[in-house]
Amino acid sequence: MTEKRQLIINAAVEVIAEHGYHGAQVSRIAKQAGVADGTIYLYFKNKDDILFGLFEYKVDQLMKTMEQTLGNLSPEKQLKIFVRNHVEWLALDQPLAACVQLELRQSKKEMRNKLNHLLIPYHRLLNDILVKGIEAGDFDNTMNLKFARQLIFGAVDEAISTWVVSDFKYDILAQFDELYYLISKAVRRGQLHD
Repeated sequence: MTEKRQLIINAAVEVIAEHGYHGAQVSRIAKQAGVADGTIYLYFKNKDDILFGLFEYKVDQLMKTMEQTLGNLSPEKQLKIFVRNHVEWLALDQPLAACVQLELRQSKKEMRNKLNHLLIPYHRLLNDILVKGIEAGDFDNTMNLKFARQLIFGAVDEAISTWVVSDFKYDILAQFDELYYLISKAVRRGQLHD
């Protein structure tokens, strides 16, 4: 990624977090990035394209972190690191958290569908971890994998959304152990059908 494109994306995160997507004019993003308005159009077609590029870049960063940190650990450790990476991805960048948790949900249906497509590698990796856990005998072999992925993603997403809506009034990372405990109980062998 070019330095200017990254500057524009970082500026867009700040401006969208502060003004909302609809209040984030391209001129505000350009000013925050320290570039001329026209420069934006060298890298992005329009504001929707900026939002898509922002999410694409940030999800790509998350997936690279996942790949670097999961290694050859046990499926249980991989799942814990996977969930922690997701929480930290947004906990350590409040403007990004506001964009992802609030503004992306308000985008047009067509845009939301394009953005959801970017999460396919995330769900594929989560699925692989769950399958390995089942094969190792650690996770419940009767679980519905699609539902389990939705449950895990939804639990993390809801925890972060609640934190964002509270205006970041508490430390979301301090809640990680409790969040992960509930997720691990849901997938661990013998827990779903006791």
